[in-house]
Parts: sequence; structure tokens; C-alpha cells
Amino acid sequence: MRHIFIFCCFIFSIGLHAQVHYIPFVEKQLEIIKSMDDDNITQEVMHELILKQQILYEDALDALMANKSNYLSSLNLYTTEILSLQKIIRINKRAGHSYAVLRDEVQLRIYEVLKSQNVMIHDILLALDSKTFKEYEKHLENIIVKNQQTIQKLYEKDYMPYLKQSKNSSILRTAQENIRTFYYMKEFNSSIVSYLFSHANDMYALNKYAKYHLINIVVMMNKIDLIKKVNIFLNEYNFSVMKFLVIVMLIGIVYFFRKIVYVTLEGY
Repeated sequence: MRHIFIFCCFIFSIGLHAQVHYIPFVEKQLEIIKSMDDDNITQEVMHELILKQQILYEDALDALMANKSNYLSSLNLYTTEILSLQKIIRINKRAGHSYAVLRDEVQLRIYEVLKSQNVMIHDILLALDSKTFKEYEKHLENIIVKNQQTIQKLYEKDYMPYLKQSKNSSILRTAQENIRTFYYMKEFNSSIVSYLFSHANDMYALNKYAKYHLINIVVMMNKIDLIKKVNIFLNEYNFSVMKFLVIVMLIGIVYFFRKIVYVTLEGY
């Protein structure tokens, strides 16, 4: 009976690992990055993937800015998964299951990369309320540096040698898949940082409309092809269709109140 109990504990600890899941945006970006890594990829397919990636980022940015307050309250994203993996790793370490520990250790680092991204975006959203764009840029640089320092620490250990091992083990194969995803995640993080830098001005401009609860309207308008084309021309003069409409609206409001005051005075 004692031997059966020990055997059951052994089997249980071998199979013990946290369920892996990412938000849809991350899943799609990882799929694109993996496809780009194909040695036989054609220039045409690469162009399509870059375009697809760009559209995903644009949609994500629109959704982020339109739901800024909700995102600011989701700072604990992946915290549960990280805590679960930490407990499982301790159990597998005590049981001496090196491949299970490797599998979960790498998965833990993947979640820590994602958490670092979440913290970075959270801090950027707060920084968007800076009084000037120059002040926001300074905050943005500091936030990005903090993210890069975290990423650098997470990638100090080299997991690449494990990819060369060919032992017939399903746990090792899962660990190797996690390792590949881990390094794809590094590319993903670099891609996010690059996008945030290149669209700093767009985010700061969009955030101004948040004060007037107009972000959803702006996002919807920016998806219209005609407005996109007009904005490309107007952006050269630091102007946009939305800015024009806001000015017209303000003029209309001023005219309306002046009319009311004029009619009131005439009544006297």
C-alpha cells in the first residue's frame, strides 16, 4: 500500500502543471511572429504578415484608448498564473522532476514578460495625462527603460541548449515548445515597444478626447477610409478631421449661447 501511495504521488507531481492561456491579441501576435520565423517564407507572405500585424496593433490601440479606465484596473493580469506556477515548481523540485521544472520555469518567465508588458502599458496610460507632449515623452522613455531592464533579467539564462536534446519525453517536448515561445515573446516585446514609440503622438492626441468622452467617436471615425486619407494630408499641418469637427462644434455652442443671450436681452 505504501508503494502504491508513493507511485501515485510520483505520477501526480509529474503531470502537475498550470493550464497555459493568453489573451487573444497575444495569441495572434505569437502566431504571426512564428510564421515570420519560417526559413521558406516568401516576400509576399512576409508583407501580408506585417500588414496583418499592423492591423492588429491599430485595433488593439483603439480598443485600449476607448477602454482606458477598464485597462487601468487590470494591473494584476497573469498574477494568478504566476503564483500557481511558482507553487507547482516548488512541488516538482522537491520531487526531482527536472524536465517538469524546466517546462514550468520557462512558462513562468513567459508570464512575467507579459506582466511586464501589462505594467508598462498601465504606466503609459497614466503618463498620457501629462500636461505637455514633451513631458509625456520623458515619462515614456523612463517606462520603456524599466521594461527593458526587466526583460533583460528574464533572459539572462540561456535555454537554447535544451532545444538540442532529443530524449523521448513528452514533458521535455512541452518544455522545448515553451522555450521557443519564450524567445518569440522577446521579439513580441520588442515589437510592442517599437509600436508604442512610433505612435506616441497618436496616443497622446487620442487621450485629449478622453476628457470630453469622445474617444469612441474618434476611433469609429478613424476607421472610415475617406477620413483616413484626409487625415494623412492634415497630419502634415498638425491637424485632423476630428480637430476640425471639434472646432466647428465649439463655434456652434458659442453661437447657440450667444443667440440665447441675445434673445433674452431683447425680451427686456
